[in-house]
Amino acid sequence: MPCVSAHVSGRRVLVVGAGRSGTTWVGEILGRAKDATYVHEPDNFDWVPFAGRARAGLGLLPAIDAGADAPEPYARLWDAAFATGRPALRNRVATRLYGGLPEATKYAVIQPGGRARSLRHAVATRLAKAHTGSPGATHHVVKSVTVPLALEWLAARYQPAVVLVRRHPLDVLASRVGFGTIFLANVHHYVDPDAMAQRVERWGVPPRPPATDGFAHLVWMAAFTMSAYDEVAARHAEFHVVDHETLRADPQAQLRRLVDAVGLEWSDRADEHLRASNRPGTGFETKRVAEAASSDGRDRLSPDQRRVAVEILSAFPVGKRYGDLAGTPVTAEPSGPSADQASGEQFSP
Repeated sequence: MPCVSAHVSGRRVLVVGAGRSGTTWVGEILGRAKDATYVHEPDNFDWVPFAGRARAGLGLLPAIDAGADAPEPYARLWDAAFATGRPALRNRVATRLYGGLPEATKYAVIQPGGRARSLRHAVATRLAKAHTGSPGATHHVVKSVTVPLALEWLAARYQPAVVLVRRHPLDVLASRVGFGTIFLANVHHYVDPDAMAQRVERWGVPPRPPATDGFAHLVWMAAFTMSAYDEVAARHAEFHVVDHETLRADPQAQLRRLVDAVGLEWSDRADEHLRASNRPGTGFETKRVAEAASSDGRDRLSPDQRRVAVEILSAFPVGKRYGDLAGTPVTAEPSGPSADQASGEQFSP
């Protein structure tokens, strides 16, 4: 059932995709449409204190079926994200407390039976309130990279326009490798075993590698996540599926079209942000050079890493969408899905 709130009006938009696919760039643009507000990853327990409470025991990719009862804090997190409210002053204190915690403490809580084993963690997450959109906004744009196994629950509960951002898996991996140990260190953590086993069996893919093989684990989880997003999109023709490489080739035209498709209106703020983002960036910055080739960063992958990546990716459904991963010649759009390969609404130049 959709969530009904007196504080929610206008359009709801949910931007999703694998981490390092360009979701933040897309979300920030949509969130600057006329009368829109943007909530960035309200479920990211790395830096959002309330998410550290809401994600307890749910693992890296919370698995919640459409129509199921989600844990109350997790539902409250999303209720708030699609609503508006004034920033909670106590969140400043909670964020300072939470930000000083070791990563291991935060990740321990998302394990099965997870609970705060640190007084500082307990205080920060109990003090914190869920993130909301800005007061006065009519439309709500929310972005997440960790909901492939809960996406249909979110779609049923809030009925947003869903935007799935895709990017070539090798580019995603190269971008993650560029961060060093940030992605490699925590990729082995808990994912609901039933949800994972069902998909492994359905797709006929190899099981999750041992945690000791960090890079193979990173590739496997990326392939699993992207394939899971694709599988949901295949069941929902109303989703808006966009390709990162296509957006970068002509961002002004493609992003304007996307804004219109989800029922929002382009604004001067969106124009200004798009111009500001059209330059090289580093780290978690969302700057993009429109003319830059999508494969610029693949040289971060060593020959051995690339061999391992292609071997694992080619076994997954997502690998079948890219000729250079599936082992078949590519005649057009080498870095993105063709119209008959991809599901959902496509945006092409």
